[in-house]
Amino acid sequence: MAVFLRGGVWWYEFVYAKQRIRESSKSKSKTVAKEAEKNRRLELERIGQGLPIQRETPAERVAQVRKILQAYQEACKLGHSPGSYAVVKERSAHLDRILGKHLRSDLTEERVRDYITRRQKEGAGPRTINMEVEVLARALGSTRRALWPKGHGEVAGKPRLGVPKLAEPRDVGKALSEEQQSALLEAAARSRSRFIYPAIYLALTTAMRSDEIKNLRWGDVEDGRIVVPKSKTAEGKGRTIPINANLRAVLDSYQAFYVSRFAEAKPEWYIFPFSNRRAPLDPTRPTTTLKSSWTAVRTAAKVECRFHDLRHTCITRLCEAGIPEETIRAIAGHVSRKMLERYSHPRMEAKRAAVAALELAAFEQASIRIPSNIPTKAVSKAVQ
Repeated sequence: MAVFLRGGVWWYEFVYAKQRIRESSKSKSKTVAKEAEKNRRLELERIGQGLPIQRETPAERVAQVRKILQAYQEACKLGHSPGSYAVVKERSAHLDRILGKHLRSDLTEERVRDYITRRQKEGAGPRTINMEVEVLARALGSTRRALWPKGHGEVAGKPRLGVPKLAEPRDVGKALSEEQQSALLEAAARSRSRFIYPAIYLALTTAMRSDEIKNLRWGDVEDGRIVVPKSKTAEGKGRTIPINANLRAVLDSYQAFYVSRFAEAKPEWYIFPFSNRRAPLDPTRPTTTLKSSWTAVRTAAKVECRFHDLRHTCITRLCEAGIPEETIRAIAGHVSRKMLERYSHPRMEAKRAAVAALELAAFEQASIRIPSNIPTKAVSKAVQ
């Protein structure tokens, strides 16, 4: 390492890959010049290893993470759909709470790993944490792999470990029992939110996803059916779902409240309008989230599940009722049998009924002989 003073400004000079590097630190501080020389060496080493480099202005390096997240949210608000903006806003809340006071230059891989550990202790799931870290990386204008790469070498004297992506569970959810469904609906009926009961009922009786429900307009509900306006898949968009009598009654009751609030229910207006914590405000915009009211309902009902599990429950009930697979796919928006198998979760009652169906009449009158080497208690336990 060599630094020298020239014209009141400190320069640094070193040899890398048989080439002499001589550059100004643009600073009158010798300490800063030494740090600049060190960072320049590291940058060249990263280039030599084929790793990405981060070029940040001094202002960017000392910017608060909170300010960076706010700027990113504003950009998403202008250039993304309301649903995407809501996801970014929701994930940013935890990042702001834990990392908001830190500077951009403080976001070392060790600090981000500490963030992951803390969120795990708070009970956040792997997918939620992975999405939060991705939002942080995008807000910084890069990617997880580019910002915190795993590879050879050391950072501050420690091995470069990178920021791991947590393994996400492959299960697609669970089906709720009839008791759990009733508990959720009863809790929703007592909720202060006027949205959550019809939203839950829609999910349980139509297998619609949360985003599909939030983007429903009154014009999508007509002639005893729902035409899904927006879906996760192209095959799901525009599918028609019949409305049963109970759901029709729920929607009629909710519409009466809606009209009392907005004087009418125009076809182009959203069924679940944009709201604050107290009341619906703008029917020309969809609600961005149902999380607060949904969490309150789950807590009151003492049921551990996700909103998406309501969709699984509906599909499971259709499977147990013997509805043809093609019909279920037409209702739920699936495109393959494999996907349908992943989403259907026959409950124990259905499994017992299926096994009971194997008891043919020919065996009902036959005597059952138990081998003498098998304890009777073991047989009883096995058939339970």
